[in-house]
Amino acid sequence: MKAMFRNIPDLRNRLTRQLLLGASAVVLLLPLAVQAQDYSYKTNRGALTLTKYTGPAGNVVIPSNINGLPVTTFVAELFDPVAKTMTSVTIPTSIIWLPMWAIEHCDLLTTVNIPASVTRIDGAPFYSCRHLKTITVDSQNPCYSSVDGVLYDKQQTLLVQYPCAKTGHFRIPESVTNIHIYSMYGSVGVSSITIPPSIKSLPGFAAGWGGLFSACTALTNIVIPDSVTNIGANAFNNCTRLASITLPENIVSIGSNAFRGTALAHVAIPRNVTCVGDSAFQSCLGLTNLFFKGNAPSLVPANASLGTCRATVYYLPEATGWGPTFGGRPTAIWKP
Repeated sequence: MKAMFRNIPDLRNRLTRQLLLGASAVVLLLPLAVQAQDYSYKTNRGALTLTKYTGPAGNVVIPSNINGLPVTTFVAELFDPVAKTMTSVTIPTSIIWLPMWAIEHCDLLTTVNIPASVTRIDGAPFYSCRHLKTITVDSQNPCYSSVDGVLYDKQQTLLVQYPCAKTGHFRIPESVTNIHIYSMYGSVGVSSITIPPSIKSLPGFAAGWGGLFSACTALTNIVIPDSVTNIGANAFNNCTRLASITLPENIVSIGSNAFRGTALAHVAIPRNVTCVGDSAFQSCLGLTNLFFKGNAPSLVPANASLGTCRATVYYLPEATGWGPTFGGRPTAIWKP
C-alpha cells in the first residue's frame, strides 16, 4: 500500500507533462488554424486556389495547406482589402503560380521572396508596390532568378519586374530580349535607364494608362539603342521629370500617349517614322518644338491630335505631305 502511494507523485508529474505537451501542440496549431480561417478558396484537382482574404494586415502568411489540401496559387488582387497596411508577405513552398498583379498596391512592402516551387509568373506580380526595393528568388528555382533585386526568368532573357522603389541607374542586361509590359510601371526610384541592343521594341498598352515606363516619375535620362523600332502606347506616360530624349533613327512608329505628361521641351522625330498615335504629346506643357526629319507620317486615327501642347511642328524643305497644321498644331519649315 505504501509503495502505491509513493508512486502517486510520479503519476501526477507524468500527467502534468502530458497536459503541458498537449497545450503546446494546441498553441502551435492555432496560427495555422487562424490563417486558414482568414481565406476563402476553391478546389481544383486536389489543390486550392485562394480567392479572398479577410484577415488582418501587417505580416501576412499564406498557408501552405488547408484541411490537408495544398495551396498552389491565388487570385489577382487577393490582398486588396489590406494592401495599404500590409508590411510583409510569406509565400509558402506550395505555391506554383503567381498571377499578374498577384500582390499589388502594397505600399509598405519593401522586400519579397519567391520560393523554388514557383514555376509560373504571369507578369508584374508585385504591381505598384511603391516601397518595394528588393525581389529575391530561391536559387533552386528552375524558372526564375533575381539579380541585384530585379526579377527575371532563369536565363535572364525576360525582364519580369523591377522593384518600384529601387533607386539609381538601371542597365538592362545584354541577355534580355523581352521586357514585360508592366515590368517597370510606376518605378518611382529609377533615375536613368540603359536599354541594350537586344531589345527591338518598347511595348505599350493602348487601353488605359499602362506602358513600359509609365509613371517612372524620377526618370530623367534613358538611352535607347538603334535596334528599337517601336515606341509603344503610353511608353513614357507620366514620366514627369523626363526633359529630353534621343530617338534612334530606326524608329518607325510612336504609339498613342507615348510621351504624355513628360517634361520634354524639344523632340527630333526620326525620318523613318511613318505613324504617330493619338495624343502622343498630350499634356506636354513645356513642349515648344517638334522637329520631323522625314515626310509627314500618318496619324492614327486619321483625325488624331498630337495633344494639348504649345509645340510648333517643323519639317525640312524637301519633305512631302505637310500642310499648314499637323495633328492640330501649326507647322513651319525647318532650316537647321
